[in-house]
Amino acid sequence: MLDTIKDLKDINGFKIHRHGEPFLGQFILIQEDANLITFKLQNGATKDFGLNGCSFNTVVSFLRQVLTKLDEKHPSVHNYAAIEHLKSAYIELEKRKADRERRGVYGKDET
Repeated sequence: MLDTIKDLKDINGFKIHRHGEPFLGQFILIQEDANLITFKLQNGATKDFGLNGCSFNTVVSFLRQVLTKLDEKHPSVHNYAAIEHLKSAYIELEKRKADRERRGVYGKDET
């Protein structure tokens, strides 16, 4: 599965760290030899704790990219439907972010 993303360098601006490279402040680790992907998720509000991990948007975007690569190799109507749902999920998360920014609560531990 990880061979489908071997050329991927970043996701939503987050550099992908590959096992054996210097791991300085990165939030996505890929270990091909163990077929393992690790995401460090944001912990707390960015205004209080700074950027210390990935957002859900990044994880959804990653899943969409992997599934798109898989679909290029093995096309399927089910892959297509899943990709479309992931696109919708990403759009909704972006709308949520925009709404929170508009209300002045983005990056804060507030509703």
